[in-house]
Amino acid sequence: MRLSFPDQASLPGDPLPEYAAPPVAETTVGIQFDGLDAYNSLAAADFWAEVKAQFPAVEERQPLEPAFETFGPSDGANAVARIEMVTEVIQPRFFFVSKDEAQLIQLQRDRLFYNWRRTDAALEYPRYSHVRGCLSENLDRLYRWAARLELGEVVPTQCEAVYVNRIPLADAEGNKCGLSFIFPWLNGLKGMTEDGIFRFRRRLNDETGQPVARLNFDLRYGTDEEGGREAHLMLAVRGRPSELLTKEACLAFIDAEREVIVRTFTEVTSEDAHKLWERTR
Repeated sequence: MRLSFPDQASLPGDPLPEYAAPPVAETTVGIQFDGLDAYNSLAAADFWAEVKAQFPAVEERQPLEPAFETFGPSDGANAVARIEMVTEVIQPRFFFVSKDEAQLIQLQRDRLFYNWRRTDAALEYPRYSHVRGCLSENLDRLYRWAARLELGEVVPTQCEAVYVNRIPLADAEGNKCGLSFIFPWLNGLKGMTEDGIFRFRRRLNDETGQPVARLNFDLRYGTDEEGGREAHLMLAVRGRPSELLTKEACLAFIDAEREVIVRTFTEVTSEDAHKLWERTR
């Protein structure tokens, strides 16, 4: 499975870039799905019981709204306001959190995500193979749990991968640097800007040329709580393959999403920055 931008051939390219010390602060991978009509908080508690040994803490959050990448005349750019009469209890989104707070599972009626996030107890990114393995394990658990409790059939509708990078605006000697040191395509900015946001979206096609996903690029920069200058770069890909969404198809699609993220990250950052992050390939 490969994803490519419309102006880019969907052909095997160079080996995927790798970094020994990437600036990844958090990564999220998972699926959105339909089908669990019988889901409730008691069912969520049963899921937690299965993972409690590894994820002993639980938090409640507001549920995420359904989100779909659509392709047509509006290209998903315009949202239509809706007024809905709520006739059922709104079920929360649960975070099942590991003891070191570096790993968590997000579960709600229509979503399951696995997160890794950098903490004082987990400073080193564990590599994608670990993240993928944890997602695969919990997708298996999701299907078994839904069947055992007769909640309904899990029908995946979207696959998603998100990488958040925290990038200090400093060179190898720790001296402050401008944005263009990290992001050379911003070298037209003269002087030091106080803060800012830069965003864009790009659609992604499958091997047949059909649009199936979208890359969201979000770069924010400014001053952190300790007075240091840093940039936050979020790269997110969400979409749906045209084939039947089995667990294996979902994982393959997320693999392709992650490849787009890694290649985009490498393309928009400088060779000097790659040295800071110890690029190995």
